[in-house]
Amino acid sequence: MPSARVRNAVHYLYIITYADKSTAQGVLDQFFREGAAPVFTGDGAWEVCATGEDYDLGSHGPTLETINEYIARCNSGDLDPQTTSAGWATTEASAHGHVAFGEPNDTERSIPEPGNEFSVVCDIDKEARWMWYEWNPDRSAGSPFLVARR
Repeated sequence: MPSARVRNAVHYLYIITYADKSTAQGVLDQFFREGAAPVFTGDGAWEVCATGEDYDLGSHGPTLETINEYIARCNSGDLDPQTTSAGWATTEASAHGHVAFGEPNDTERSIPEPGNEFSVVCDIDKEARWMWYEWNPDRSAGSPFLVARR
């Protein structure tokens, strides 16, 4: 079980995601901060917490209250290890899953294939890489509501 960590939220960039379950599931983005280098998904020390919660399309996802509750629970490691990541997971593979980085945003393709499942997204730099939470390598199960941070 990951150790409980308490950190000041102003030191993190959080991305809240939930799956539409209709296509490949991942996140790709870039973030700009005044006077600092851009932050890209799939680069650096990203962590993810799989909550075990599921939201259907049209539900508008988790509320801000729910998001804040899960950030606190992820920090404390107070999550069921059978249905969640049991806290923050890093890129190191574990029984509770890990953050996976995929192809960069400059890999052209005409049809999805292993290792190149995602299409290029306009207006996002090529340094950004797709990332997702990998629980089972065969991708037969997962947790659609995720909190990622860096």
